[in-house]
Amino acid sequence: MIVLKDPMKITSGWAKNLPLLAPSGVKTRPTRTRVREAVLSILQFELKDKIAIDAFAGSGAMGLEMLSRGAKSCLFAENNSEARGVLSKNIKSLRGRALGAGIGKLDIASFDRDLMTAAWVWPEGYQNPDILWVDPPYELAPTWLSQFLARPDLYPKLGGIAIVEHRTADTSQIQELFQKCQAFKLKNFKKYGETSIIFMERVH
Repeated sequence: MIVLKDPMKITSGWAKNLPLLAPSGVKTRPTRTRVREAVLSILQFELKDKIAIDAFAGSGAMGLEMLSRGAKSCLFAENNSEARGVLSKNIKSLRGRALGAGIGKLDIASFDRDLMTAAWVWPEGYQNPDILWVDPPYELAPTWLSQFLARPDLYPKLGGIAIVEHRTADTSQIQELFQKCQAFKLKNFKKYGETSIIFMERVH
């Protein structure tokens, strides 16, 4: 089942106000519009012509927003079959809007892999992303982040930053992970009620 959750839509850029579908049920949790807008406001000067990855993509709202605001390409990683169906429809809608806006060909790819259990070996063209957005299920976010920080050799060489959405209640646990990490440093931290966002960058 596909439901349209108001006000799920693109908030800015050439695809502004484009309606987005969201998967029904509880296995996916779309990032709230307020949080998306806040994160993208922080990223606004870092998006143009950049390579982005939307991991645990769900509806793809964040990656689609980044494309609308100037990113040159985006890889959507999602392995839930229902979410992938919704994602495909949202990508199709964005391509239609791009055609009408004279944007030209969009560089978009999708990736079916369980990011909790498999190494992140990205397809060609996305080996060195500039922006990595990660929105795992809340109960799995600390586990995912622990794996990510402990094994940077398994994950992409970031040209820019990684942003992770997580449950505010897990903030202390997540901050402890960073204290032990040598590969990434904490760049920014934002709290939006029960949701918090961590911005981190690779230490070279």
